[in-house]
Amino acid sequence: MMNNEKLYYQCRRCFYNTTKKTDMKRHLLKKNKCNRLIESYKFKDYEIEEISMTPITENEIKNINDLLCYNINDSNKFNNIEDYILYIDKNNETKCIYCNKVFFRKYELKRHLLISCKKKNNTIKDNSKNILNNNQQINNQQINNQQINNQQINNQQINNQQINNININVFNEKDTINSFDNDWDISKIDLQKKILLFLADNKYTKTMEEILKNNKNLNILFDKSNDTGLVYKNDIDKFINLKSDDIIISIIYKLYSHLIEFYEDIKNNDFIKDLDLHKDKIEKKYTDFNNNNHNKNIKKYVKNILIDIFDKYKDKISEQFIEFDKYILSKKEDGF
Repeated sequence: MMNNEKLYYQCRRCFYNTTKKTDMKRHLLKKNKCNRLIESYKFKDYEIEEISMTPITENEIKNINDLLCYNINDSNKFNNIEDYILYIDKNNETKCIYCNKVFFRKYELKRHLLISCKKKNNTIKDNSKNILNNNQQINNQQINNQQINNQQINNQQINNQQINNININVFNEKDTINSFDNDWDISKIDLQKKILLFLADNKYTKTMEEILKNNKNLNILFDKSNDTGLVYKNDIDKFINLKSDDIIISIIYKLYSHLIEFYEDIKNNDFIKDLDLHKDKIEKKYTDFNNNNHNKNIKKYVKNILIDIFDKYKDKISEQFIEFDKYILSKKEDGF
């Protein structure tokens, strides 16, 4: 390395990078750890901090990002914001390629892109301008074709619905399966239920059971060996296989996040005692789960419990996956 060469520190959990060693140390020591990308699992937990605190050059950063399909300088490859958002969902992206700002969660990045990123507009505008006329011509042709065949298509869809009660139309925009990458839908859990779950002895287990009562959250299907699971990713990648250990890590993180969210919703209730004590228990269990040195059997124990819970819904999830796949295909056919 040349003495005047700029050095970086890169987190090997989420691949966030910074030029300041103190920022990286603060990032690694956060109580709520950053999201761990799938590429980080080539490192052992005890290796991550040491490697992340080792300075590397800008070229090394670029080489790593290229391997991750995480090229922060390739802002010209997206013709519009919708394409980039699909890329974010697919790759668990947390860094804006237009202004290089890093976010803790990908939904924060998406909100930034839609609302506050000023640098994105010029790039997207230039890219979009070149394809606008072509897209309009294609759209007009598709509209004409759809008008010609519209009545036949509608009649066939009506017949299909009458023949089969479990069909693609059981889904609509308000009732689709949540992406595995997103938080679960807890809109059906009212304040009273949040209080009961937060105060329960088995907080994580009870919360998981309650979350799965909402069909939108049935997005994981574990296989017989329990080594892998099929998850709903998004409308583009649809259903993909992941290692069950990685799925469990994600489940625990989301359960932890929702329980902390419950705490924020109920913390001002003067009639409930020892809320902070219950919060400490939630954080301790989460820390214990992520600490391999604490108890190597914890992850296996938690994994077995969670898989047993999902197995109760196995037939329903399998059926729902099949029907939702049809729904996704129908959306593609109907679009123009």
